[in-house]
Amino acid sequence: MIKLPVDMKPVNDIQPKASLQYSDAGKKTFAIIIDESKDDLNNEETDIDLSDYFDIAISNLNDMVRNAKVDEPKPLRLTNMNCYRAGFSGMFGKNEIKGKLATFESSTHFYQISVWTEKSLDQSDEMKDQILNSFEEVNINNR
Repeated sequence: MIKLPVDMKPVNDIQPKASLQYSDAGKKTFAIIIDESKDDLNNEETDIDLSDYFDIAISNLNDMVRNAKVDEPKPLRLTNMNCYRAGFSGMFGKNEIKGKLATFESSTHFYQISVWTEKSLDQSDEMKDQILNSFEEVNINNR
């Protein structure tokens, strides 16, 4: 579960790997969520941890944001999950953007959430942090 501003609506054209995508075209605000089962990522030869998964998230970010620059991630504990969070900037389409990327680790899944706005419209990180801080894993038994 994640809390988004009421004017953000579901879309499906931002990132093909995303399980959820939202956009507020008027404000040029975007959010995507990618979830992946640890069982699908890990095997006998690899054991992905949160640091490794953050690197995967950066790779996914680079697939959709040109010239992406990602800040050093900060380890956090949010909603009972370990998390790495970092700011980023780059080009999305023809627009310069500024955003936040977070990866979360639960007992069974990894999640990556990216939230961004056009840099010219960006007022502060407060809205992005509120969205990221609201994320909670629910219904894990229904996957």
